[in-house]
Amino acid sequence: MKMNGCFITILGLIVAYIIFWIIENQIYLNNLTNTLIGTFVLDLERTNLGIYSDSVDIYKDLTIVFKKDKTFRLNKSVPFIADTMGTWIVGGRNRWSYIYFECFIKKYGKEAPGTPITEGYFNKGDTIFYINSVTPRADQLRKSDVHVVYFKRTGYE
Repeated sequence: MKMNGCFITILGLIVAYIIFWIIENQIYLNNLTNTLIGTFVLDLERTNLGIYSDSVDIYKDLTIVFKKDKTFRLNKSVPFIADTMGTWIVGGRNRWSYIYFECFIKKYGKEAPGTPITEGYFNKGDTIFYINSVTPRADQLRKSDVHVVYFKRTGYE
């Protein structure tokens, strides 16, 4: 009888821990999602525009809006980013979040390659995120030397 009571207690603790972990993980993911929702502008202090550096005035007002419905939209097409719209997902602990450009979704369907991003990084009081290993527009493949594009928050949705 003592063995069954001990087993039930241990099983109860394990179940409680699993429930706690699931709830805590969901809170974490919701916080990351809320960090990303909003409007961000190209951060020219952190982004190296490479061969496009002579056109900074064209790109200085580049914005990206992440919406609650998990879509995003840039306000204009630029040569160093593949497309102006798509979808996004939050990765979670020790996992990248991803954006999926509409042009790749149309080409590859559900198997569209994602582009990794980080979100919620605070530096000098700014909320920023960056697109890592950014894919350029199709007409700029093998030309673009922009690899990481930083954005900083300007507003909330």
